[in-house]
Amino acid sequence: MNTNTLQSIPKMVSISDFQRRAKAIFADLDERQPTIVLNRNQSVGVLLKPEIYELIQEELEDLRDALYLDKLVRESKKSDFAPWEELEQELIKVGKLKPKIGNKTI
Repeated sequence: MNTNTLQSIPKMVSISDFQRRAKAIFADLDERQPTIVLNRNQSVGVLLKPEIYELIQEELEDLRDALYLDKLVRESKKSDFAPWEELEQELIKVGKLKPKIGNKTI
């Protein structure tokens, strides 16, 4: 999450305080710090800025995709793969990749 990494010590608010001051508590949400809602010292909810929630969801989706891809690669046979040079030529042939001369794309 780069600059929006969550801090390790969250803010805490009681559920009764949350009920009384919900609007102010939402307005005070920090960019990097969750607010934990407590009921009798037990967490019952977590408040985050929508942008932080979306970043967490995106990272979770990326991790799931990476784990799935890793699983597919581990379960594949060596013959399931082709050398990059063959793929590169095929992509150039169908117009999906521009040819290169040296390190420069033409």
